[in-house]
Amino acid sequence: MKLNKASHESIAQCLVLDPEITMEELGEKSGIKTKSIQYMRKLVKRNDILERVEELKKHKERGDIVSAFERKRFLSAIIKDPKQDIKDRIKAAETLDRIDNDPIDDLEPGKTREIRIVLPDNGRR
Repeated sequence: MKLNKASHESIAQCLVLDPEITMEELGEKSGIKTKSIQYMRKLVKRNDILERVEELKKHKERGDIVSAFERKRFLSAIIKDPKQDIKDRIKAAETLDRIDNDPIDDLEPGKTREIRIVLPDNGRR
């Protein structure tokens, strides 16, 4: 039984995929805009969410749920296959970018971004 609220469904899915997730990460990944850890803990204890977590765990154990690695491998195969329609290959690339949370670079050709890496000075030279 899928939960009615998308955020509650997302909470259940996050809990199954990452049982060690913190309440802050759970709120962020599920799209709930709250800074209240108590509120997130309250949501996690709801019966409907707990039941959905157990249901999703069973699906995962049976192999019904595709892992992130499998999704990425599938999308990569579509992108690399020249027999696929170009629209499907582009859509697969966009989806893969979304999965990686790495949006397509919107820079104009020839433009660059500056990235600074700051390492702590531990006294060695």
